Amino acid sequence: MPLPALLVSVRNLADARAAIEGGCDRLDVKEPLRGPLGMADARVIAEIASLSMQAAALLPCSVALGEIHESREAEAFCVLPRGVSDIKLGPARLDTPKRWADGWRHALRRFQCESRGSIRRVAVAYADWSAAGALPPERTLATAIEVGSDAFLIDTYGKDSGSLLDVLSPRDLRRLSEMAHRAGMTLALAGSLRLEHMAALVDVRPDVIAVRGAACEDRRRSGDVSTACVRRLKAAICELF
Repeated sequence: MPLPALLVSVRNLADARAAIEGGCDRLDVKEPLRGPLGMADARVIAEIASLSMQAAALLPCSVALGEIHESREAEAFCVLPRGVSDIKLGPARLDTPKRWADGWRHALRRFQCESRGSIRRVAVAYADWSAAGALPPERTLATAIEVGSDAFLIDTYGKDSGSLLDVLSPRDLRRLSEMAHRAGMTLALAGSLRLEHMAALVDVRPDVIAVRGAACEDRRRSGDVSTACVRRLKAAICELF
């Protein structure tokens, strides 16, 4: 099995440069002050997507686009710049498979891309789904498979109530991982994951481990990304997996 990719969520160019210097495998653009999948300003997205294309390894660059229901309420189209490889939208307030699938399709039509290459569509489930008014992860994944999503991310909605592993056990995550992989989807795990959680994820076999707070020196999602913290996370993945 290949090593899980280390994805670091960044909110500005300084964050992105620190993450790249620390050895991350993927960049993810988001604004943590706007929610678990808060969308950054268009200028920030463009700057970081451009930087990802200049990196020596041409890093993939995902973009958080907020919640699906927020996209449904917006009228204007959004053009994504070259360099964006993946997009993800949150499932909050969509509590039936039909509401999720209809919202998902509507949201995807709103986003256009400057690049001719295809953009991977990442479906998101919240482990603390009840707090988000969303579907449980297993039902979200089943619906995402039906609509042809490319990847599946399990995250947490509330960032002050513990980590992903405080809500779902490694056994639960392994079951979801197997379900996603059988469908040909890649699996990403997020949700206040820290250095000390890496060992518990070995048997889950995620394709991507996504962090924000753990990559910041002060462990705050709103803090600045630290090259040293990213290096420690990357080293732990290489050692454990």
